[in-house]
Amino acid sequence: MKVVILILFILTLGTSFYFFQKYQGARKLLQNTEQSAQSDKEKIIAKLAKIIELPDEEATMAVVSDKEKLKDQAFFKNAQNGDRVFIFTNAKKAILYRPSSNKIIEVAPINLGSPSASLESNNSTASPTQSLEVKVAIYNGTKTVGLAAAAEKDLKEKLPFVNVVLKDNSTGDFSETIVVDLKGNKKDAANQIAKAISGEVSSLPTGEKQPDADILVILGR
Repeated sequence: MKVVILILFILTLGTSFYFFQKYQGARKLLQNTEQSAQSDKEKIIAKLAKIIELPDEEATMAVVSDKEKLKDQAFFKNAQNGDRVFIFTNAKKAILYRPSSNKIIEVAPINLGSPSASLESNNSTASPTQSLEVKVAIYNGTKTVGLAAAAEKDLKEKLPFVNVVLKDNSTGDFSETIVVDLKGNKKDAANQIAKAISGEVSSLPTGEKQPDADILVILGR
């Protein structure tokens, strides 16, 4: 009876994430649950990996089947039925993804230290978990008008944690798009942004003005 309840609990993705704490003990059960949807999971993971840097570990996938049961949780505020939740236990990260539009809806750390494991809101500022919001400046390094605005829209759709605080023109002409971790403490975010816009992580070019932001994106041709 307990096994049946656990399976139903995982498949319906109820309001509690208590099963994370019991993950190791239910590992075999989770693998059996995933087998029927393994092909679907692999296809979605492949799409997801193109727009965000994924942890190097096997993810647990669950499907949002009743968003009303989850509406009180910040992580599921914008969830829709059919959305997938990918749980990366070692990395302590959860990603809410919408296959129908190929968009990441939410990313949040998993708190495994409390008696009842939970997902923390992106707006949480409590230590040791920091806010996932990243301040991004976008420079147009080409002569194409409106490129920065288009890049802002694209980034916000793919990476909800991006907060574009400045759009401007660069001082130089760039053939390639580069992403700069201005303060040296947003490596993961820089890699995710670079992957999302087909850019390369680099250092601040000589002579380029440094904005008041965490990350600078210079768009190339």
